[in-house]
Amino acid sequence: MVTEDLFETAFMRVLGKLNLDEIVAKTKLESAPIKQKFSDPLEQAEYVYSVTKVDDFDYMTDKLLTALLHKPAGFDGNFMRRIIKSIKVAKDNTATFEFINHKTIREELNINGS
Repeated sequence: MVTEDLFETAFMRVLGKLNLDEIVAKTKLESAPIKQKFSDPLEQAEYVYSVTKVDDFDYMTDKLLTALLHKPAGFDGNFMRRIIKSIKVAKDNTATFEFINHKTIREELNINGS
């Protein structure tokens, strides 16, 4: 069973070993090929919108770095919600923390107290 304390502890470890150079390194965004699929302009626009990826990396990275300037000493749930987009738990007792700029860090949850 994964408790809130395990997430909080893992999050604090992630913050402690955060490498800002890796967090701000931009990865190339692959663009999806856009084809003319519909004769109706609204249907075509809806299709294009569905396959287009938004490149908000720079904006979200600036937002993340600004938040990290005011990093609390202890766990703060509001702070975590501002910088973490999602947390995915794997069967191997690890959690992948996805930051708001889509960069991820994987951390062990120490479920057995080890």
